[in-house]
Amino acid sequence: DTLGTQFCRRCNYCAPCTVGIQIPSCFLFHGYLERYGLAGWAHERYDTLTVKAGACIDCGKCETRCPYNLPIRDMLKKVAQDF
Repeated sequence: DTLGTQFCRRCNYCAPCTVGIQIPSCFLFHGYLERYGLAGWAHERYDTLTVKAGACIDCGKCETRCPYNLPIRDMLKKVAQDF
C-alpha cells in the first residue's frame, strides 16, 4: 500500500535540494530502518549524511520535480522524527 504512495524509487529527479539534503539516501536508510529492521545499519549510514532530513525548509521544489508525486516534505519529516 505505501509502496505506491510513499516509496522513493531513487530516480533523483527531486534533486538538487535547496539545502543539500540527499533525499533518496534519506529514504533508503529509513526504509532499512522501518521495513527491514536494520536499525544499527540504518543509523550508521544516516549519521554519515552531511545534511539531515530535519534541515528541510519546506520549500516544496523537490515535490514539483518528483514524477511519482510523492509527499516528499512529509516523508522527510517522518525520517527526521525516526532518526
